[in-house]
Amino acid sequence: LALGRPGDPRTWPAGHARDLARILAGAGWSVVLLSGPAEEPAGRELERELAEVAGIHHWVGQRGLARLASWMEAAAGRGVRYVGSDSGPMHLAWAMGLEVLCLAGPQDPARTGPWPPPGPGSPHRVVTAPFEDEPLSCRPCLARTCGHGRGPVCLTELAPARVAELLLDR
Repeated sequence: LALGRPGDPRTWPAGHARDLARILAGAGWSVVLLSGPAEEPAGRELERELAEVAGIHHWVGQRGLARLASWMEAAAGRGVRYVGSDSGPMHLAWAMGLEVLCLAGPQDPARTGPWPPPGPGSPHRVVTAPFEDEPLSCRPCLARTCGHGRGPVCLTELAPARVAELLLDR
């Protein structure tokens, strides 16, 4: 479960990642929370908050694409799933053979999501926040700052329980 860079509208809130990790660990899953250099402070905070939760592990401040790619390739051989927002690590995950659950925010996952795109024969899935009652006219968007009146709702309104449901149902 990868954390995203703070302030990026494509980033799922760290608190949501914390809640999802708790749900999955409670269901008997082993969870690795992955944070790179930009996410290191959030990774350290989650490491402290989740220290007593069995089944949750942390790779905080991960640096080096070669090391990350090697880890992902080994994880793919063990059937590990990658959960994260549209980011460099998400693209590396699918390239290394991991099954990806992309937490799609403002971007168009058909353009920027995992390859092959989710659908028949693809191991990947995409989940978005439900906006049936209030479709977002600003979505899809590739902006690095959010102009929505309520802030970056594309991912803040994607509930951890919704993501957990998709993972636990498989």
